[in-house]
Amino acid sequence: MLANMSLNSYRILNSYDEHHREHDLENDNYSMYMRQDREVNSSLSDETELPEEDKTEVVGHFQSDCGCKNKTGDTTYSFVQSLDELENILNLNTRKVIGYSCAKIFNLNIRKPIPTDYLLNTASARLKIQNSVYQNITTNCEQFKITRGYLDSPFTEIELNFPIAFSIIAYQKVEQIEYLLRAIYRPQNFYCIHMDAKSSTDDVLTIGKIASCFENVFLASRAIAVKWGAFTVLEAELICMDDLYKKGYWKYFINLTGQEFPLKTNLELVKILTAMEGANVVEGRYEMTIKEFSKRWKKAGPAPHEITPVKGSVHVAINRDFVKFALYDKKSIDFIRWLKKTEIPDETFFSSLNYNPHLKISGAFLGDPEEYPLKPTFTRYKNWAVGHGVWTRHCDGKYIRSICILGVGDLLRVKDDISLFVNKLHLEFQPLTYRCLEEMIFNRTRDQYKNQLPIDTTYYSMLDQVRYRIRK
Repeated sequence: MLANMSLNSYRILNSYDEHHREHDLENDNYSMYMRQDREVNSSLSDETELPEEDKTEVVGHFQSDCGCKNKTGDTTYSFVQSLDELENILNLNTRKVIGYSCAKIFNLNIRKPIPTDYLLNTASARLKIQNSVYQNITTNCEQFKITRGYLDSPFTEIELNFPIAFSIIAYQKVEQIEYLLRAIYRPQNFYCIHMDAKSSTDDVLTIGKIASCFENVFLASRAIAVKWGAFTVLEAELICMDDLYKKGYWKYFINLTGQEFPLKTNLELVKILTAMEGANVVEGRYEMTIKEFSKRWKKAGPAPHEITPVKGSVHVAINRDFVKFALYDKKSIDFIRWLKKTEIPDETFFSSLNYNPHLKISGAFLGDPEEYPLKPTFTRYKNWAVGHGVWTRHCDGKYIRSICILGVGDLLRVKDDISLFVNKLHLEFQPLTYRCLEEMIFNRTRDQYKNQLPIDTTYYSMLDQVRYRIRK
């Protein structure tokens, strides 16, 4: 539990009325004060567990009072609580994989055969938690959060003041959904979990019990049966977006599925999104759309409001104003009606809104996407078997429906990738892949706070999405 500050206290700090919220966004001056240190990435890439002798010195790396500053004068780390308390939270919540060295696994020579035992579904790597266990331990929510090691603190002021909204669109595998929630959970953020209408009653009940242990985690207000290629894929996202918008104040929305995992810590997400200065991270290309995908909406006729349809991806990181426009503006509502007559509308919706600047959506992209190459889609690391040109990567796992299910041999490639999250992971397939990613993110979280490491966001701040965006 936190010293001197409850979850309700965090909520009070963030309980301005909507008018003041929007005004605050206009005057948002969260500055980086970052040392532009090219050595930062290499220091963060070493995910080894601390030696035992270093663990006993953790307190020495912290200053003794709340709200203290970085020793170098960097204001990045202004903590919201006693640093002794922070140290206790981090020490109690390790994700150490027993019996294996994840540091070695992350540095495997991919040109050599991977040791067989790294690929096996071993008991130490695959800690199966049955639904009945979750239903039992969630009868005592505080004990559940402690037992499962939730990081129930914002840790820093910049994180407290930059809440993020997440949707998780899922169908099954409660354990993997809960692992994802645990990895991205912070008390200032918001989480909407949409369990497919086809999900088992027991899975929905179990996720509901997990969600009930948190004020900021909830099941979607309406469940639908999601079918790939149909409007239902987008509909599930819109339901969670609407629920999240009404639930509380946050700055960015990121949509996830139950088979993904973060490649960045919460602090890194906040720093990166802050560096984006309100720009939306949305894929979209006109030329590819015209050549390959325009047939998807030929039967629907012209799109309303002179919107040029653009093919992209459903995976996005978008600001609150974008979400407000997408949900409630008449132009967007008319566009959604039109999309219902098209194929695979989820790959058209976000991209079309973001790449039609006459709609004047805050953070949307100005100009022709093809003219600005420094505009990568970094919300996800995805490895497709065919197409996608330079983005096609070797897969050390296995391909299912043309997308790579990551294996142990893929960890070296993803650990320092620019992407925010990785897709796709199956908890039961080479489970060390998932478990080592979990250990990596926890170790990085711990080390960033313990050593007050600077986080270099220069790459993200210089992207074309940021430079050529519609400013509020």
